[in-house]
Amino acid sequence: MSDFLTLCQEFRSKAGIAGTGPASVVSQTGEYGRLVTWVRDTWLKIQNEPYDWKWMWDEYSLDVTTGINIYVLTNVEKIHKKTFTYYSVADGVTARVKLKYIDWETYQKTYPLTTDTPSNPEIITQKPNGQVKIFPTPDADYTVEFEYQSEPQTLSANADEPDMPPKFHEIILYLALIDHGGFEEASEVYIFATNQYNSYFKSLLWKQELKTDEAETVRVE
Repeated sequence: MSDFLTLCQEFRSKAGIAGTGPASVVSQTGEYGRLVTWVRDTWLKIQNEPYDWKWMWDEYSLDVTTGINIYVLTNVEKIHKKTFTYYSVADGVTARVKLKYIDWETYQKTYPLTTDTPSNPEIITQKPNGQVKIFPTPDADYTVEFEYQSEPQTLSANADEPDMPPKFHEIILYLALIDHGGFEEASEVYIFATNQYNSYFKSLLWKQELKTDEAETVRVE
């Protein structure tokens, strides 16, 4: 498995940049500074591709408190909206039932003047600011669970490791090499890196794309 520093060192070697470093990813300037930036930014680019990557999938458990109906989610990029369930803390997980998700616009049209009498949850929606709202307001403590895609990971420290499976780490180097080839106006490097990246990306897409219906997901803004 390659950490951030190792990826930068491997990239320097592939790019034919003189030296044996970098010795650290922190506070680099000049050519090594560009090198570190390319590796960090290309990892973000891969994560931000319009696909649901398997390594970014996770399960969320939200503690819902009596009388509180609005909650902030952390590290959530996209919600799999058909996966919501909930159960009363008092009853336990064996009492888990489905919780219906509706979009904010539908919620406003359907429940604009509805009296919010505390009860067990019936629906969950997402406000434009990314917060989720439960209706009716919970009358007890509940646990809400759902599946989601996490926010992109940013590499910053030497020992940080990309969350993707190690066998695909090479794709980060080739995408960074494309940027390097463009910056240096090295057409041969650019073409070689592009061909390698395209080959790796096909394999990545085949093995790591989570097959979901876009209509079943909602992005957190």
